[in-house]
Amino acid sequence: MRITLAMALTPLALVPLAARAADHTNLDENLPVRLEDAYPVPYNDIEAQGYFSYDRNRRGSNGRGGRGSDAFTLSPQFEAGVFRNTQVSISAPYRLGNASETKQGDFIAQALYSFNNESGYLPAFALSVGVDQPYGYQSGGTESQIKAIASKSIGSFGSSSYVPRQLHVNAIWFHNYDPLYTGDIRERRDRYLVGIQGFRTKNSVATVCLRRRDVMLDPS
Repeated sequence: MRITLAMALTPLALVPLAARAADHTNLDENLPVRLEDAYPVPYNDIEAQGYFSYDRNRRGSNGRGGRGSDAFTLSPQFEAGVFRNTQVSISAPYRLGNASETKQGDFIAQALYSFNNESGYLPAFALSVGVDQPYGYQSGGTESQIKAIASKSIGSFGSSSYVPRQLHVNAIWFHNYDPLYTGDIRERRDRYLVGIQGFRTKNSVATVCLRRRDVMLDPS
């Protein structure tokens, strides 16, 4: 049995001669879900944010029994609107504990470009590219990603407060330049993730993801 607890840290928007709490109505990667929206941070703005998660697996680090394992992840993240319709982001998640893939972290740099604002039936579209450099104990190979993003406001229907007001679709391709082979686990060289997220101003209400496994189990 696996128990996961995640908490997003309050973002701050840093502007010249001032610091204020950001109006965080957008959807950023890993805050609190894997998907993000097509809207960059405003030009000349800088946002500092992050998340903390705790993952408890009662079956042990390899999922095959034992005393159980724990993983703690802390990930600071910085985003900047360097040009109009363009943002760059840097994050550095690090994992501690006795579970697999702990005592290691990642340095992730990404750039996102927004092609348009949504209008009528046309969603907002964006393209994101990034590179992930793992480090630490038994870290994997350098990985790049290309992400296509579409976001559309759909309003509310009826009186139900659980109907999402925005829909976000992400299609992501990951490529690992040096897959890690250790024990009975082999990292894949290429992976994908396709996800749809329903999002309200303060509550994430629905997520559907289709992804290829990060690793392959050696049948031998």
